[in-house]
Formats: sequence, C-alpha cells, structure tokens
Amino acid sequence: MKYTLTAVIIAAMFLAGCGGDSREAKEKELKELIKERDELVSKITKLETELGKDTITEAGRLVTTMPVKQEHFKHYIDIQGNVTSDENVSVTTDIGGTVMQLLVKEGENVSKGQVLVVLDDDVIRKQIEELNVALGLAEIVFQKQKKLWDQKIGSEIQFLQAKNNYEALQSKLASAKAQQNRTRIKSPINGTVDMIDVNIGELASPGRQVLRVVNLSELKIKADVAENYIGAVSQGDYATIKFPALNLTRNAKVSYVGQVINPTNRTFPVEIRLNNKDNSLKANLLAVIQVVDYQNDSAIVVPTRYVMEINNGYAVYLSDVDSTGAPTARRQIVTTGKSYNGQTEILEGLKPSDVIIAEGSRDVTNGESIKVVENFK
Repeated sequence: MKYTLTAVIIAAMFLAGCGGDSREAKEKELKELIKERDELVSKITKLETELGKDTITEAGRLVTTMPVKQEHFKHYIDIQGNVTSDENVSVTTDIGGTVMQLLVKEGENVSKGQVLVVLDDDVIRKQIEELNVALGLAEIVFQKQKKLWDQKIGSEIQFLQAKNNYEALQSKLASAKAQQNRTRIKSPINGTVDMIDVNIGELASPGRQVLRVVNLSELKIKADVAENYIGAVSQGDYATIKFPALNLTRNAKVSYVGQVINPTNRTFPVEIRLNNKDNSLKANLLAVIQVVDYQNDSAIVVPTRYVMEINNGYAVYLSDVDSTGAPTARRQIVTTGKSYNGQTEILEGLKPSDVIIAEGSRDVTNGESIKVVENFK
C-alpha cells in the first residue's frame, strides 16, 4: 500500500514538473490516479476486516464461549399443504332462464334450502294456471262419472277415461310446479356466499356457475408427503400447523394418511382436520405442517453455525488452556445427528462440562491463543 501511494505522489510531482503537456491534461490524469489510490485503500480495508485483523489482540483472538448443555431436542418434517373445505360448492342451475332477483349479497350467511336467485318463470306460471283450470274441470267430470258408476249407471270406459284424465292432469301440474321450483336456485349447504357470478337481467345457463357458497367452519389441510417419510407420519400423530400469511400457529392430529404412493411424484397424501369457528382461515391458504419424526430428551445440542465441516467429518472449537494455563482454541472432532431450526444434535465428541467457542469460532485455528469476551460481533 505504501509503495502504491509513493508511486502516486512521484507521478504527480513528475506531472507538475513536466511542461510539455497542457495543465488540463495533467489535472485529468491526477484525478484518475487519486481515484485509483482511493479504490486500493478501500479494497485493503475490506480485506483486513474479512481476515479478522481487528479481532486479534496481544492476548489472543477475541471470541465468545458457551457451555455445552443437555436438553430436549426434536426434529420435524416440514410439509407444505393447502387449506380446503369439503363444503365449497359451485351452485348452478339445470334450466335456463333470465335472472329476475338476487336475494343475497356476497359475504352473506345463508341456510341450506334458502332461495338465493330467482329466474324468470312466466311461461311455467301460465302453464300452471291453465293446468289448474283444466284440473278443476277434470275433477268435476271424474266425480260425476264416479257417482254414476257407483250407481251402476253409464259405462265403465267413461269412468276410466274421466279418472285417467284427472290423474294425468294432476301429474302434469305436479311436474309444472317442480319445474317452477327449479327457477328458485337454493343453497345446498349452510355457509357463506363467497361469489356471485350473475347480474339481474342476465341469462343463467345450465351448468354455468351462478354463485359459490362455502362453509369454512370445518376445514382440512391436504398435503403430499415424499415417500421417504412413509414411516414417519401416521394417523393420530400430533402436528403443528403454521400459516405464514397470518403469522398463526395451530395444533391438531393427522386425520388421514394415504396408503398408495403416487407414481408420478412419489408422494402420498395426508389430511388434517381443523375447527375454524372464528373464521380466521380461508380456503386455499398456504399451510406448513410440522410433524415430529425424531426426539431425544437428553441430547447435546449446539447452534449449527458453530459446527464446521472438515475433510474427515465435523468439528467444533473448544475453549481450552495450554501447558502454561493460557486460554487456547482446541479443535474437537464430533459426530453429528439431526439438525433442525439452526440447532444440531451432537452424538459423540462433546460432554456437558465442555465449553465451545461461539462467535469467532470460524476464525480461530487449532492451538491459537484466545481472549474470551462477553459481547463480540
């Protein structure tokens, strides 16, 4: 760095003593050299920081330590799923007709069988009126023929014709009323009107969605689990369900585990049922299911960031002392177990009385002098 700065100064002095070039050219070149110097100084400072030069003192490298403890350790399987509802119904009509009335609004709670939309029924209503008139006459004729037939007056065929005509008109009237009833689109479930897809005056066509009704009081989460975990998830297992969008966590049991592996994506389905009386969850909401597949009540656990990968496995650095009693760093080979949420289980190599180097552990070398401080960044 000193050589570079000296070179810049000499170059500047040379330019000042050189009378062949214009002053403007000299000033331009000087600015470029100063810029180059500043860039070099910045790079050198950055490298010094990255190499931890500032963390070394006469007493040794600055580090923090933490005692090794035994604690309860759990490892979870994280499964991504979606919230669904068994009662998420697309309401359609099986007859065509003009929408005459919308009796509900989006977001309104409705009951099973409640009329939601009324279609035009003018033609059917007129047909019912005509059938009522014809039925009234047919009933009179039938009753007269019946009285005569009961008195053995008249022919049997006349009585049977009157009876058949009367019953046929009854059947036609019932059919017309049923047809009229179909112009009243009703809710198939108790729930909430989630969406209305028609307006008054529009034509509702058979098969086309008129509106959607959902019941979100009882929901389920459906997810596909990789076949690697087929022995880790069982019906009745407790699960933690997190909803990232709501910053909400629920606990529930696994209600269903599929028995067939999907050959396309090598997964099997699982379901978890949830009560949603407070209506806080919505259909198609993203959910993260966490199921415990391993736990150890007395595990030695250390933060994963302090476990270093080496050629022959893994190691941590312990806070130790040398032959003179001075604090030193000692590399300790360890056997790791499972890792979860930034914590790693240590199966072999550590005991509860050990003290590991925390901050600064990736800068020390085996046998290097250290100085333990409480707060170090």
